[in-house]
Amino acid sequence: QMSLPGLEQAPTLGERVFIQLARQWNEAFAAVIHEHPPPRVVDELALTAILLAREHGASFTDIAWRQAEANIALAESRTVSWIDCLPWRLAASARLLEPREGSGFKDLVSNLNHHNSSLRIWTMELGWMLRPWLRRDTALPPLLENVAGTLAGVEMAWGLAGTLFDLEEHFHAAAGSWRPVDYAEQYAERVVLFRESGLLSTQAHFWMMEATCRRLIADAAINIHNIGA
Repeated sequence: QMSLPGLEQAPTLGERVFIQLARQWNEAFAAVIHEHPPPRVVDELALTAILLAREHGASFTDIAWRQAEANIALAESRTVSWIDCLPWRLAASARLLEPREGSGFKDLVSNLNHHNSSLRIWTMELGWMLRPWLRRDTALPPLLENVAGTLAGVEMAWGLAGTLFDLEEHFHAAAGSWRPVDYAEQYAERVVLFRESGLLSTQAHFWMMEATCRRLIADAAINIHNIGA
């Protein structure tokens, strides 16, 4: 969409949906009792915004990025602020020529195997929304470490790791040849179990999550259309 000289480019529908959801997140997050975790619906708004940024962010204007920055500023008011800032830092990476060079993306990858299960699961959910950006050499080792030695989110780690390969058999070969530093026996048992159950079954949580996010996008787009009608 070309802009006329002297006029700011008009936001596309995708950007307008992003802005609406980002503002909803801002309002809902501001209402959360200090230091209490935000409810799941707030997380879903952030996940949906990331999905939009990944798919359409290259065409977003500064209006969207100013809202992302406002959300980062709000999240920084919390004691453990990085985890709540991270979705919006990741979204803002979409304005870069190489999103994977953004500091937010580097923080995401480095925390895929976080020792805290809640933070580990959250980063894997964020990672799913950005899976085309994940690099096998940096994302596969921490995810397979989760498979080897964690209790919560083991299936999610396997399912996300599988998206790093074009063919499931190539993933199985790589996972079978990878050797953990610890929990080698447990890792080998889990590899056999997941091979038998199939990759899709370990991705069920992610697909349901993404379906919820795409419904939020559709609902917001309909609302914008109705307002403009």
